[in-house]
This record gives sequence, structure tokens and C-alpha cells, in this order.
Amino acid sequence: MLEPKDIILQYDGGTGSMASVFYVQNERGEQVAFEVVFVRIHMSGSSAVNTKNALTMYVDSNLGSAYDCELFTYDEIGSPDSATPTRDVNFRVLEDERRHYLIPPKDGLAISWTNPASGSIKWGTCVGLAKVDHPVRANETAY
Repeated sequence: MLEPKDIILQYDGGTGSMASVFYVQNERGEQVAFEVVFVRIHMSGSSAVNTKNALTMYVDSNLGSAYDCELFTYDEIGSPDSATPTRDVNFRVLEDERRHYLIPPKDGLAISWTNPASGSIKWGTCVGLAKVDHPVRANETAY
């Protein structure tokens, strides 16, 4: 079971479109395998544009885009309306599901979203990641 001290917090933010990639490194600066614990995103600001775009989380493979793998998609994220009063994303991975969100060494967790009102909608992301205690071998399937 993870303790709060085991969770590595990383942040990103901006007012344009989101194209964030998160990695975990060891003490030598090498990218290591990790599991996704949570992703929190808050959006604020006003816009006359009532458009929403998909927000996608995926494995950004160091082997190239042919090996990228979608983990999860939120269909409509963007400018608020009366039916969608909030713009927060709170994605939490339960402990018994975390193995399905294992990111191999040298790969990253990527989050992408096209801002429908660039400059008007501000976003901030906080991800919680945990190093994996055991190595993932090249021929081992992590998913």
C-alpha cells in the first residue's frame, strides 16, 4: 500500500492547449517505470466560446507514436455551461487497478487537450506518480 511519502507530485499549467508529459527519474537521472496514482486538473476563466474538447491521457512511448497507448479520455472538457458547471478533472486509480496504469521505463504519461478559448481558459495540472519497486523487462508486458 502506498504511503503519502511515496507519491511523487508533478505540475504543469498554462492558458493554451495542453500537451503535458510526465516522467519519473531515479537518483542517476534515468527514467524509470512508474504507476499513475491520480491526475487532477482545474480550469478557470471565462469564455464566450461554449465548446468542449476531449482530454486524453496516454502512454507516450519512447519507441514512437505507433506504440503510444490511450489510457483514458474525458469527452467534453472546456468552457462551462449550465449543464456542466465545473471544469475540474479528478482521475483516481484504485490500488488494485494501478498495475493497468504502469508506465514502462523511458516512457511518459502524456495528457493532451485543445483549449477551445486559448488565452481565456487557464488550466493547472497536478499528477501523483509512484515509482515501481520491480523492474519491467523488455519482453514483459506491463498492461
